[in-house]
Amino acid sequence: MEIMVENLRNKSIEKPLCEFAQRILVDFYGNISSVCVTGSALTEDFVQGKSGINTVLVFENESIELLDMISRLGKLLSKNKFDMPLIMTTEHISRSRDVFGVEYLDFQLNHKTIWGKDPFESLVISKNDVRLQCERELKANLIRLRQGYVASKISGVKLRDILVSGSRALLPYLRAMLWLCDKPRIASIAPTVEDAAKEFGFDGSALNRIANWKYEKMRTDAIELRESASYLYNLTNNLAVWVDNCKV
Repeated sequence: MEIMVENLRNKSIEKPLCEFAQRILVDFYGNISSVCVTGSALTEDFVQGKSGINTVLVFENESIELLDMISRLGKLLSKNKFDMPLIMTTEHISRSRDVFGVEYLDFQLNHKTIWGKDPFESLVISKNDVRLQCERELKANLIRLRQGYVASKISGVKLRDILVSGSRALLPYLRAMLWLCDKPRIASIAPTVEDAAKEFGFDGSALNRIANWKYEKMRTDAIELRESASYLYNLTNNLAVWVDNCKV
């Protein structure tokens, strides 16, 4: 079966993806079911030399020995700026739709299977499961924001990093909330924020600004950081309330 890396949005990742897939097929042939690429590598948000390449490896069977073998790919992954691949089995995917519905919705929206059978295309996701996951994770994000803000005051943790992480953590849940409303979804950050801002009534420009700090080196002063922390906390709380009241 051919490795299909042609016609990707970001041409620079085609060669490293092909090299990676070839190595996977040599080492795991007979057990590997699918090799997929996902995430920003397939969107306009990919920043050459900075963004990591996200992959999903689906195996028929798993073991600690398999993980040992994957760990030996460290140099190959590091050389080409791959993030650590997500390692799944076909059974795991089938049995975890109720707990990872948001993630699977994102995979369905934005992935390319470069070898093997598509593991996500035919998945059926429950709206009740997705609503519950959104509520749980948004409320958990509130707890992390509280802890992070206090930690930035007493232990030197960088508030800017906490806000970047917290803003980007919202994105899959914004897409899932749009899905709950039967609205179209786009994988890229800016249109996701724009569509969600219109649907749920918040200032999308502020969220975009914080999320884009990830690759910006410009300095942010204490006042801007505090205002951004207040904005992100209130936004996350309001989204959690919306989901809590959502009827599906």
